[in-house]
Amino acid sequence: MTTPRIWEREKTVVASFLSQMVMQSSGVVMLFVLGGALGPEQYGVYSFLVVLQGIFIPVCSIGTGYNIVRLAARDGDVPRNSSVLLSCLALVIGIGAVISILIASASTSLDEWFLKVNGAARVLCVTAVLPALLAVEELLRQFYRARLRIITSAVIDSVTAILVMVATWGVVWRGGALLEVGWVLVVTRVLGLFLQVGGLLARRELILPTALLPMSQVQGMIRFGIPIVFIG
Repeated sequence: MTTPRIWEREKTVVASFLSQMVMQSSGVVMLFVLGGALGPEQYGVYSFLVVLQGIFIPVCSIGTGYNIVRLAARDGDVPRNSSVLLSCLALVIGIGAVISILIASASTSLDEWFLKVNGAARVLCVTAVLPALLAVEELLRQFYRARLRIITSAVIDSVTAILVMVATWGVVWRGGALLEVGWVLVVTRVLGLFLQVGGLLARRELILPTALLPMSQVQGMIRFGIPIVFIG
């Protein structure tokens, strides 16, 4: 006989598995759709964007996901956990803003050195914020997991992945170029972040407004996170 605890665990595993399947499938669909619609030059720019994200997301995150798990998984102290989350968010957003400005400022040089595609610099400017958005998304996902809200997180991840896929397909179907796709990626990621924050508020895992952690604790999180950036 299946006990409630075992059934809850099974639901969590199934929800997490289905969410991963949806996210991976949407990524594969995106590759085929964009590869067939953008052409070799613009698809090459898109691939370059993916590489930039892979480089800068860990830098923006600076190990905050591990800090969230370490600090927020201990108990159900919602005010304290809210302070931890908001402090980590402030850290990620601050670093992400610097990274976004650097990418946007170097967009012309990156185009001249590596891409040499007409309009690529503007695409890089528009999508410069994506590493920061994805780092914030991953931080919130880790907070959900630390608070054992895995099913809620899986549903939100699936909805966001489907939203990105459908919106991108719609733009490409109407004949949009990579610049329009870039705008879609940014807007849909922002919408996904609103869903994540809304889920935390609905689950009463986040209280707003709340005070940030003292600077000494933030510095401790940075010291804990910097080795993670380099080690991976």
